[in-house]
Amino acid sequence: MQARQCFATGGYGPDEQLLPREALLARLPETASHFETQCGTWAAFKLARQLISFTGDARYGDWIERLVINGIGASLPSAADGRVYYYADYNPCGGRKVLHSTGWTCCAGTRPLAVAEFHNLIYFRSADSLCVNLYADSTVRWRGRAGVVRLVQRTRFPESGRVDMRVYPVRPGRFRLKLRAPGWLAGPMRVRVNGRRISAAPDRQRWVFVERVWRRGDRLEVDLPMGFHVERLDPGRAYPCAVLYGPVVLAFRSPEGPPAPWLPLAGLAGALVPSPGEPLTWHLRGRPGVLARAFHCIPEGETYYLYLDPAARPRIPHTLVVFSGPWAHGAGFRYTNSVGATAEVEFEGTGIRWLGHRFDDAGRAEVSIDGRVVAIVDQYGPGRPLPFDWRHEGLPPGRHTIRLRLLEEKHSASRDRFLNVAGFQVLGTPPAGN
Repeated sequence: MQARQCFATGGYGPDEQLLPREALLARLPETASHFETQCGTWAAFKLARQLISFTGDARYGDWIERLVINGIGASLPSAADGRVYYYADYNPCGGRKVLHSTGWTCCAGTRPLAVAEFHNLIYFRSADSLCVNLYADSTVRWRGRAGVVRLVQRTRFPESGRVDMRVYPVRPGRFRLKLRAPGWLAGPMRVRVNGRRISAAPDRQRWVFVERVWRRGDRLEVDLPMGFHVERLDPGRAYPCAVLYGPVVLAFRSPEGPPAPWLPLAGLAGALVPSPGEPLTWHLRGRPGVLARAFHCIPEGETYYLYLDPAARPRIPHTLVVFSGPWAHGAGFRYTNSVGATAEVEFEGTGIRWLGHRFDDAGRAEVSIDGRVVAIVDQYGPGRPLPFDWRHEGLPPGRHTIRLRLLEEKHSASRDRFLNVAGFQVLGTPPAGN
């Protein structure tokens, strides 16, 4: 699952499907629905919690941490009418955070369930050990063989890798604290007890043991070295890839389009300059308009690039398309069955690709570019949803306008005449900066 299905965020299941690697790579730029965030996070929390409990292996905590920060922790607040951040968008052509158009979906219910699960995931316990799985501001009361112990954890993680803990046993007693050694560490984990450095070598299950007679007020200081690193969707290919700082996935703001051509993946520490007063935010040296920011800090509606790929071309999301007539909101697209309804957008390039889906109730559209009809396109397909790919190339360089108009005529097998638009992808224009 981790090696073949998960994205860098810990998310999985584009369009709610588990796919072979080649299909997963192909789907990345084809959809805006890469991870059903609330339900998928809740399911992973439940699975990883049980796996840690059964095996004692801290590695499963890395998945929990990724999702706490980059999964549900990176989602938008729900709306009062039940609309929720349903799908996460990792498209290398550009993504946006949006709420689902329909209220009270399944994710509206699993969101509070997943958040309520947090308190079960920070600490684990046995008769003689208290295990710190997540580094988070928190307090726990644990009854072990040595008696009742209160542990207070104070940290700004992941903004900082420094964690301070205070131990308050009811009476002095010997027991073991176990600290998860994350897989993303940029250097050896450092641990001090009452100011004195101790060995922090993790065991084979990636726990660091601190066993001693603990007294009231004992202080435990933990330093978790963080650094930039790259995670590739296919380890055998340089792209597509995501950039992380410790466990934090970064998303890029780039006014000139997908930023992959300008990012030196082997020299990120020298290329990304910290932005003063903005935690987990960097500007690209020499291109101050390119900003790298923690995905969980990206606001609603802002275009970002999470996965990087030099082959990616600018994408125009449906939110920037001009619709006329009655169009409804779907999961990452707009749709209508009103004859004569139109969708129109301007673009700059030598080609354009219409993004959408085939459905068994879809209709036909007249497509015109710069006022000239270039095609009649049928979105009918014997299923729901099915891949859809229509493009037009060979235009002269410059600005153009594409317009779709729903027709009355439709495929004889179609149950209706719905037209859907997820957006457009500009073709024939090299990435900015090349």
